[in-house]
Amino acid sequence: MTADQFNPANNSNYLTTLLDQMETDPLVETMVHSLFRRGDLSFLLHDTQRKIRDTVINTPEKEILILCSRQLGKSFVTICAAIEHAVRNPGSIVRIFSNTESQVIDIINDNLRVIEQLAPAGFIDRKKSDKRWYIGGTGDPKEITSALSQIRIGPLARAHIDGKRGGNASLIILEEGGFTPSEDYKSAIGSVIGPQLLRSRGKLIHVTTSSEDPDHYIHAVVAPKCEVLGTLLEFTIYDNPQLLPDQIEEAKARCVSNEQWEREYLCKVIRSLTSSIIPEFNDSHINAMTPPSHANYRVSIDFGGTVDKHALILYYYDFERAKICIYDERMLDKNSSTEAIKQASVEMESGVKWLTEYRTRIADAPGQIRVDLNTQGFTMRTPEKGQGSLEAGINMTRMLFANSEIEVHPRCKHTIAVMRYGRYTQNRKDFVRTEAMGHCDMLMAVVYGVRHIDKSNPFPRYLGLNKRDHYINDKGHIETVKSILTGFFK
Repeated sequence: MTADQFNPANNSNYLTTLLDQMETDPLVETMVHSLFRRGDLSFLLHDTQRKIRDTVINTPEKEILILCSRQLGKSFVTICAAIEHAVRNPGSIVRIFSNTESQVIDIINDNLRVIEQLAPAGFIDRKKSDKRWYIGGTGDPKEITSALSQIRIGPLARAHIDGKRGGNASLIILEEGGFTPSEDYKSAIGSVIGPQLLRSRGKLIHVTTSSEDPDHYIHAVVAPKCEVLGTLLEFTIYDNPQLLPDQIEEAKARCVSNEQWEREYLCKVIRSLTSSIIPEFNDSHINAMTPPSHANYRVSIDFGGTVDKHALILYYYDFERAKICIYDERMLDKNSSTEAIKQASVEMESGVKWLTEYRTRIADAPGQIRVDLNTQGFTMRTPEKGQGSLEAGINMTRMLFANSEIEVHPRCKHTIAVMRYGRYTQNRKDFVRTEAMGHCDMLMAVVYGVRHIDKSNPFPRYLGLNKRDHYINDKGHIETVKSILTGFFK
């Protein structure tokens, strides 16, 4: 049974077929119009579009990044989500921005054309004079359109000077932001878009193909933030159920370079080897590992203080597989108390089996904090530092990733984000600071950790067994002499 038998929208001709059915079958028309009135347009979407739509509707988080291949129908699904939001929240305002105003008008018109044909008469009413669409109408000429929800548009490149300041919105969609200059994009969010969501506490959705600029605001700031929030969605051309294999091959053949294919159809960010701190990191290094029965765990801490965040990782060396495993993490905001940092570490440590009661913690912390915590029984030692140790530590970490000798558990979202998106400043003298990653503090926790990893064999000889008081019974199970004697004298 094929996928489109479960979801007819997976067929590329579905919308045309649905329009034909509505013209010949009044019951189909009634059902479709009923779904529009209820604010449920999921029946128009193929499987991948439904994943996007469900995240937009169901996530409690306020910011979402959708990195999509071309021709996936990303604009169609976000406009459907905008209409659903408008219907479910009467009187609300949805704003859609793109690089230029003409571009966003084309995006809306191209995708609304078929939606307007499917919708009840008067349900979508465009007012060309004020460049807005009223949603949820009945077609009654006496209807007060100002009480309806609205979709309004605006440019990203000139948002702060084209009269788009002020007002509010409960949902804002930014279309193809990767093709708006990074500084314009950043400025639009800071001076126009962010304030419009302040009172409504609404959602901000970025939907774009990867930018040609690997240091674009979307990749450098938005992506790591959404990675941590769990709202970074990536869909390649292979996630489009409406395309056949020969169509995908045709798309690939038309690309002028492999870089263009990877960027526009595989959602790849072509990362600069000079600006990226750990360019060797990729998805193959993410593994939901199961710790072995014996492992020497350690904790690595980078104290931030009043300026930077505090980063903690729990890690161990898998002796059998020869892998350094980053198993858990905690990230605390700047100015977090010493007690909060201590409790975060204790919480991580309590989740694993320690071979000894002694905890090994490597912590880059001010001297007085180390003294205070040591007196409380929270022992730690300082990482080894010396001339050139920072660069050497980063290079060591890069080599470990390049040789597939280090893995990160998927729950360590801050660690994954900094490995993906951490970058140097232009002169390579410092790390770029961002809201999500801080001063790449989690990276330094990893660097201290790999420098002080314990690679000794944690397994006792014969796994703690010996020939004097252990034997294998007739069922192949190991038993001890003591257990046999105990059973004999019962």
